[in-house]
Formats: sequence, structure tokens, C-alpha cells
Amino acid sequence: MSKTRRPSVLVKISEARQIDLQTEGEGRPFLWLHSAFRGPAGFDGLISSVQTRLRREGVEAKHYLPYLSGFGRSSPCSEPGVFPYEMADDIERLIEKLNLRGVHLIGYSLGANVASIIANRMSDRVDSLVLLGIAIEGSDLNVYRQLLSLCTAKDWDEVVRFTAQNLVGTKNRDGYLKMMSLVRKQVSSKEFEDDLVRILCSEARLDVFPELKQLSVPTLMVSGDEDHFAPGHEKREALKHNRNIDTVFLEGTGHNELVFPLQVDVTPYMFRFWRARGLGHRHTGPYSR
Repeated sequence: MSKTRRPSVLVKISEARQIDLQTEGEGRPFLWLHSAFRGPAGFDGLISSVQTRLRREGVEAKHYLPYLSGFGRSSPCSEPGVFPYEMADDIERLIEKLNLRGVHLIGYSLGANVASIIANRMSDRVDSLVLLGIAIEGSDLNVYRQLLSLCTAKDWDEVVRFTAQNLVGTKNRDGYLKMMSLVRKQVSSKEFEDDLVRILCSEARLDVFPELKQLSVPTLMVSGDEDHFAPGHEKREALKHNRNIDTVFLEGTGHNELVFPLQVDVTPYMFRFWRARGLGHRHTGPYSR
């Protein structure tokens, strides 16, 4: 997977709405739904790791990376902010428009919330679901409110330190700070501040826990045990009753590291899940038994 920007096209999904879509490769469909920050670019490292391993196993894949509603050139939500159910409406239309079947659906943070809705609505088209850092707790989003204040003051080094302290787990914090020059470039961009404003417009609309409880497709949920957006103890216990869900809580890990393979490599969990769930016998599963 190239780290250069993939070209995007506008896909008309209805008379009034469109999705800004990037694609790469040919083969089995892998649909990636991004977080509230950086759009599809936030997935680059993880997709590269997954693609490398798929190729090593002789699996051809086509990666679909749509901009969620309100991001990129995709049509906005009905009001400013992030609205998982509205976003799911558009992704559902996109899947139907492209006639995708046997989809391996992967979402991170906000994208994981949207992916859980899609998997319930389109279980006949989704072969597997991977939820990374799903955001269902901590709905006050106070950490993002403080980040916006630091961005307004243009205190970029403090933005990085604050992020490391509040969104990165203790196991990976030193490594994150060693990447300060790279992270500083990202957080000092106008796009980062725009993303903060967008998510703070809809702070109470992220919880999709009811969707998790009724998932029927094979699902892997990976979160950090120090991620304040991850399901709390009570909800974790409730999820144990759904045998379609495999849960992994990574020690010393927060919210931000899950898509940075140099810090936390989640690909072994993903591939182990695909094997263990026997998805190879389904017509688009990535492995054979």
C-alpha cells in the first residue's frame, strides 16, 4: 500500500448526496471507515501492514476508503458535527451502489461506531467486522475541548504532550513523544482543528452500544485498557453474552495508538480472528482452513 495519497472519485449515491471515495488494489473487498481525525490518511500505516500480510498469503484485496459524511468532499450531515447513524445511511448506499458483497469491514474510533451500525443493517453483505478503539464511553469529550483551546493558542508542543498524556497509554507514551516532530506537523494543521470543531458539535451522539449487543456477523473488537472511550467494565461483561464478538483489551494502550503499527501492531489479532472464525469457507474470506 503506497503512502502517497490515493486519487479519489465522487460516487453519487442518491440524487442529493455523494461520497468521496479512495480505492486501491483489486480483489476481495476491504472497506475501511476512518476516525474523526485525518480522514482515510489515518489508516495508511495499518492498511500497509495488512496489505503486506495479505500479499504474503497470496490474497488479492481491493481497499475501499470512503470519506464519512461531512469529511473530504462527501455530502455533510444534516447539521454540523458527527452523526454515526446518518453516516451509516450514506455508507449503506455506497455499498449498494458498488454492489459490494462479502465485505471485510474495519472501522476505527468514530468509524468503528459507524461500522457496527452497517454490520447490523447489512449482515448479508458483511463477512467480518473489526472494531478498533470503538468510542462509546467518555461522551463529554472534555479532552478534545481542552485540545481545541490549546490549538487556538497555537501551543503545538503542548498539544502533543497533552495528547500523549490523555489519549496514549502508558506503555506507548515515550515512543509517541519521540515522534513529536511528526505529530506536531499533524496537529498544527487547519484540518486537525476543523476535525476538533466537528466532533465537539455532536458530543452526546456517539454511543452505539445497543448495536454491539445485537451484532450477528463475526466481530473482533480491539481496544486499549487505558482508553477512556472504550466500553467500561459493566458493558464488557454484557458483551460476553454475544458469542459473535471476540474482544481484546491491550494492556497499557490508549485510544490513539491502535492504527500506528510502529507502536501497536493489531494485525496479528486481526488475522488470528479471521482464521479462528473460519471465514475462509465463505466466498470472500481471506483464508482457507
